[in-house]
Amino acid sequence: MICTHDSYTYQKPKNIFMNLIQFWWRCQKKTIQEQYDLGTRVFDVRVYRNHDKWGTAHGFAHFDISFDTISHVCQYFQSNFNNSIIRIFLEDNVNKNEILKKLFLTESEEAFNKYENILWEIGTHHPWLAYYRNKNFHPQIKEYYCHLFNWNTDQSIKENLKHIDLTSISLPLYSKKHNIEITQEMIDDQNTMYIFDYIGIYPKNKG
Repeated sequence: MICTHDSYTYQKPKNIFMNLIQFWWRCQKKTIQEQYDLGTRVFDVRVYRNHDKWGTAHGFAHFDISFDTISHVCQYFQSNFNNSIIRIFLEDNVNKNEILKKLFLTESEEAFNKYENILWEIGTHHPWLAYYRNKNFHPQIKEYYCHLFNWNTDQSIKENLKHIDLTSISLPLYSKKHNIEITQEMIDDQNTMYIFDYIGIYPKNKG
């Protein structure tokens, strides 16, 4: 299975400053439809609360595409992208107060009950709570996405710095160096999840 990391980051951010530093946070240039056409079946959807909607985001980069409820996220993918799987996360770099957490979890449970066929995981990087709809589904993970800023709060600063790739100063450079060509075998493999930044960009797909 092919998974795209931070699937909605192809969008232009609302904040001008975030647009200036997009090489540090942008993970995709292809739209959701283009990602699907390249073989993606697992989509990584990060949300934050934007007034009365769930907006798409990556950290402090907030985008225009939004959904009324978590169920609407599921409905959108079920209606437009056959056999798609969604990983929905409440983005870490926002203020997750208790009221927001409760709302997120309530809507998530409603979505699970209604869209079991496409939604299998929901949670956060710092898992105050995470659900797995299919308890028997534990695919092997192979990552081809950037670890430049994946900071582990359980480790010391020194330990975190050891994992930073100082030879790649941006997400595009890292992806260009580490991504591999997607094959039909990878697409068909239901036991392994291949997670990509910049799908279809680095390296250029053959054919």
